[in-house]
Amino acid sequence: MGELTTLDMQIASVGKKDSAEKGLIICAVLAVHEYGLEEDIQEYLDQNPNISFADLDDYIISLCPPLEIVDDEELDEEE
Repeated sequence: MGELTTLDMQIASVGKKDSAEKGLIICAVLAVHEYGLEEDIQEYLDQNPNISFADLDDYIISLCPPLEIVDDEELDEEE
């Protein structure tokens, strides 16, 4: 992933303020980058400067595509 961006540091500071577990903060940051949510999350943080980490995490999750659960038999060998 490389160096932390300003947005990454903002997400981490919200998590640290609310004593969120380090793993949750890392997952939130990774999801933002994985799904290209940087602009949406920056706008949300700008509009909600006192947001809790739980609310921020819920918002990030709401923007992510749904998780698809598939039986092992339905997977191709390469997956």
